[in-house]
Parts: sequence; structure tokens; C-alpha cells
Amino acid sequence: MSPFLGGRRRRIPFPPLPTLLAITFVVLALGARPGTTWGFDPWWVQSHKETQLWSGPDAGAVSFGVVPQWSYFQVVAPQQGPRLHVLNPANNGYAYIDADAVGPSAAPPGAPATGLSPAAKPLRQAPRLPEGFQAWWVSNFQETELWSGPEGGSTSLSQIPQFRRFLVMEPQNGDRLKVWYPETDQIGFVDAGSPF
Repeated sequence: MSPFLGGRRRRIPFPPLPTLLAITFVVLALGARPGTTWGFDPWWVQSHKETQLWSGPDAGAVSFGVVPQWSYFQVVAPQQGPRLHVLNPANNGYAYIDADAVGPSAAPPGAPATGLSPAAKPLRQAPRLPEGFQAWWVSNFQETELWSGPEGGSTSLSQIPQFRRFLVMEPQNGDRLKVWYPETDQIGFVDAGSPF
């Protein structure tokens, strides 16, 4: 509508400062968070292969570099196109990642399962490893057991949900891998035949 009515300028009132502050408070209280889409609940993914981070969602984007397999990312907006808009907890920065390079994951150790991630938190201190052994990470693609020993008949220490990370602590000797599970700081054994 034109502010001019009958040849005279009509003043459009500006809301008073207390009203603007109240509106701002309501918006913040309802969960408007930087980097996220309104009403969207962020969720976690992990890269199942080495892949690129991108500056944008389309083919004209610039590569931010390669991230290793099993890196965690928090999806901060609904998917539009072949890439996901994510928060990288390693540097608390935003980027895009190819959706076919990641899969659903639990939150990384020390991070909230939902909500916007804080700055990255370090994992717990890894246990001592045998001299000269190069440890490596595995992740389970289905629910699995953490066992107390390497043989059948040992006790189950816990049922581990899908997409958790384990540090392999020594060379395989038998049907199970000796691992460290950082989420609960447990050392145990997982079946090497489980899909990792």
C-alpha cells in the first residue's frame, strides 16, 4: 500500500524497542540457531569413504579439501540436491558433503546426540598399544556385541548400536579383534566377521 494517501504522506509507525526485544527473545527461545534451517533438527552422519568437503551445494563449488573415512558431520539443513549442508566438528566450520559418501551415525564421543554441536571435543585418551603396532579405526554397520574375551563363551560387556567407532589395539589373533570403545572407555573384543 502506498504511504501517500490523499496527497499527504502517511507515517508508518516503527515498533518500540521493548516490542523488538520481545520478538527477538521469542525467536531465540524457539530455537533459531546460526547455521541451521528454522524448525530443522540436526542429525549426525559419518563418511564411509574418503571424500571432499565443498563450499556449496552445486557443481560450481570449490573444494575445501579431503576428509578421511569415518569423519563425523552434523547435518544442519534438509537435503536439496546431491549434497548435505553440514557442520564439521573438527573445526566448527560449515561445508557441503556428497550425500552418497555418508551414512547415519550416532553423535561422536563427547557431543550431544541432537542440537547444534559445540566446538569439537577431544576423544578420551587412547590406551597404550603394543610396541610398533599401528592402530586403526573400524565402525560397525549393524548392532554388535562387545565381548570380554577373544574366545566363544566369553561374557558380553555391552550391546553396541550401529555406526560406532572402535580402535583396533593389536594384530588379529583368532575370530575377534581387540578394540577400545571410546564412548564408554571400554576395552573388549568384537567379532571380526561383523560388517565393518
